[in-house]
Amino acid sequence: MGTDPQVYPTTDVITVTSGVTVTYFYVVENTGTITLPLHTLNDSQLGTVLGPDFAYDLAPGDGR
Repeated sequence: MGTDPQVYPTTDVITVTSGVTVTYFYVVENTGTITLPLHTLNDSQLGTVLGPDFAYDLAPGDGR
């Protein structure tokens, strides 16, 4: 997460002032041995943020 949507942050803790827009980044990695074609991403606070069944081939070892 961070305040610049063009920059992927290297920390998971930031301090911002009221009124500042925060952009969240999710990294999804396929640690299995088969390509995964459909995805649903759920956040414990925000609920479903991608999907259900978002079509994208994620190959073994690939991360996005």
